[in-house]
Amino acid sequence: MVQSNNQLVYYAPVGPGGLTDYAVHQLVALRDLGVSVVCLAPAHLMARLSNEAGIEFVALPEADRVGSSRIARAIASLRRQRRWAKLLAQTVSRRGAKSVVIAAYSEYFAPFWAGPLRRLRDSGVRIGTVVHDPVRDFVVGPRWWHERSISVAYSFVDVAFVHGPGPIDRGTPRREIKIVEIPHGLYQFPAPDPLPSQDEVRSNLGLPTDGKYLLSFGHVRDGKNLDLAIQALIEAPDWRLIVAGREQSSGQRPVSWYQDMARQLGVHQRCHWFHEFIETDGIWKFFTASDVALLLYSADFHSASGVLSANAQFGLPVIASGGEGPLCQDVNEYAIGRWLGRPSATGVADALAALPQSIDELSARWRRYCVDHTWSQNAQLVLAGLNMSSASGSRRLAERSIAASN
Repeated sequence: MVQSNNQLVYYAPVGPGGLTDYAVHQLVALRDLGVSVVCLAPAHLMARLSNEAGIEFVALPEADRVGSSRIARAIASLRRQRRWAKLLAQTVSRRGAKSVVIAAYSEYFAPFWAGPLRRLRDSGVRIGTVVHDPVRDFVVGPRWWHERSISVAYSFVDVAFVHGPGPIDRGTPRREIKIVEIPHGLYQFPAPDPLPSQDEVRSNLGLPTDGKYLLSFGHVRDGKNLDLAIQALIEAPDWRLIVAGREQSSGQRPVSWYQDMARQLGVHQRCHWFHEFIETDGIWKFFTASDVALLLYSADFHSASGVLSANAQFGLPVIASGGEGPLCQDVNEYAIGRWLGRPSATGVADALAALPQSIDELSARWRRYCVDHTWSQNAQLVLAGLNMSSASGSRRLAERSIAASN
């Protein structure tokens, strides 16, 4: 049954980076469908949409300053989650809204903050969440607590929006919920029109203009197998490597670890490091300077890749790996690169020789990918999953799509 109440509360507890990019695009798409959106978000996300009409914002309070100890940070995070969950419940109740979308959320410590959201669901509010990480490979505390936290975090969820096939960890005890596949929309970043030549961009970045470039973009973390990319340069002497992104956390290997490896292997002069947060208006430079995008995730990666969506704007072929999930499906279905079942340095080097050689052929594959991955489709399916209608119509399309995902 489709709801007549066209107000949607959109909860976006996200930090700067890919999750904010996703929320910004999804919010605009929902607004464009005629939905009355009230968004709870931190200041940095609100600033991104300051010029967009038709979206009402409620500011999520800034995080408290904390000490440097892990325990102090955990306590502060827990307090913030409790405070934000309570504000979400209060906002929904005051507005009389019947639908909530959680743009991204952490299942950790859910027994301490899930109460207000369970009460919302019990009152008849329909809650959906975008599941960016269907399987959590990072375990907080003992396994039983991890399983319990994830289970409680899904206890108030009616529908989980996922970006493709693959496992979804819902903890123990496991509650059945509706699963709906939605496309991961495409990121469009500001770029000059027309783009400068590749050689010009490389020179402006301080890069040699000779040779071909692999690009590893985004957070530097263990699960992206950057060490294999560095080792592959031994077998691919005509290639260079660009690493653009900052370290994810202190618990991961630092950039210096990979730099030392490159020196020990004698390929350091072909490795180029931009270990900092890349602002949105500078992203185009790194993709334009490169020839291939690397997405060498480990086997426990079951998510969609924001880097793949960003790359669609530039159309680079990809070399990718990971577990079962939307990334594997997209690379293979659209033939936009090479999928490595088990990543290795030799596999990367071999894949470079087997990438599509025809620019026109690759461009056609990317165009098909782009047609199938719009934010409008994403938003339509979200509304259908929540039993909402859009003021702009297309209800039958959404209903057909939701039926297909059951």
